[in-house]
Amino acid sequence: MNFRISFEEAIHPELVAELEKSVTYASAKLRSFRVTADGRGAEVECEQGARAEVTDKVGKLVGAMLRSFRSLGEPEEIARRTRRDSLPIESDAFAELEKRKWVRVLGRGQVSLAGGAYALRRFLDEAVRDVAKTRFSAEDEDHPALLDTEVLVRCGYFRSFPHSVCFASHFVEDFDAIESFRAANAESDTLAVPEPSALTHSDAVLRPAVCLPVYRELEGASLPPGGITITTSGKAFRYESRNMAGLKRLWDFSMREIVFVGSAEDVEGQRTRMIEAVTSLMDAWDLGGRLVAASDPFFATVRGAKALWQRSRAAKYEMMVEAGPEAIAAGSINFAGTLFGDAFGIRTNEGEIATTACVGFGLERLVLALFSQHGFARERWPGVLREVVFG
Repeated sequence: MNFRISFEEAIHPELVAELEKSVTYASAKLRSFRVTADGRGAEVECEQGARAEVTDKVGKLVGAMLRSFRSLGEPEEIARRTRRDSLPIESDAFAELEKRKWVRVLGRGQVSLAGGAYALRRFLDEAVRDVAKTRFSAEDEDHPALLDTEVLVRCGYFRSFPHSVCFASHFVEDFDAIESFRAANAESDTLAVPEPSALTHSDAVLRPAVCLPVYRELEGASLPPGGITITTSGKAFRYESRNMAGLKRLWDFSMREIVFVGSAEDVEGQRTRMIEAVTSLMDAWDLGGRLVAASDPFFATVRGAKALWQRSRAAKYEMMVEAGPEAIAAGSINFAGTLFGDAFGIRTNEGEIATTACVGFGLERLVLALFSQHGFARERWPGVLREVVFG
């Protein structure tokens, strides 16, 4: 069902892209939403018979975003790098990766990697790990993808990003409920859940960021002089609804992170050095892009104030890299202040609440960006990557 809705005021150009991504969370019956060229309305598609419900929910979300919106202007550019490779960028590297079976789509927001794509992801992970260890003396750690819900409560994640949380449910310990489920699915070709109340949803989540277990394990710690640096990698999970597409936006994705914990002075210094390290990696990989001030994808009702806070304090920089017709964020440098130190009682050696920062790299996005920028001809790739991808 297609129709058009009108807005009382035009959508500011800065808000259009974010609104079109955010509106997917307004209703499960919404199929598509595109703001008109003049910003005064939107072309909408929804399930048959759902127009009234979708219009109401979309109106609430749009209203919330408009009320809190503040123009942030052009984001500050911290660094820029132009490719040495002057040939055109691949318009659809993902399609070629699928054709070669180096990427296979297994489900919504789920992919497997093989061949050159898998080899490249492994190399990128190790390259960032090496930077963490050689430049920042980082400690290597590994953590579970499962995270106690309490961790997200304490750091305020549910207040800011409830739309992307992935709960890990299981059956309550109840023979009748479990047997009812087993029997319902014994001969069924599709999932049947006869008693939804028998599933618990509040014990654990799949971590939305790889750095979060680090703060939990440091709970109550008194840090050594100079603080500590930890590097870790693994899977993270964020539900992106209809925005999930190819390698650009996955539900299940891989991250390599470097976490700095210490005094404000120490952490700010490490963050500055990390900016230099990121640009060095981009140069080694001949990766074109920019480091720019940014904000996180907060939920509609709190987006304006929180995005303004982040931008005004230069709390987040994103590594925007060319990947086909648009740029994507393949990494970020984040300054959290004392948020995690306060939430988990982490102190410096002088007894002050610890400051934290983290640097995260989305490995699948980096893979996509590199194939987009260097294509599939062996000779176009930088020497350090050529053997990795093509053998």
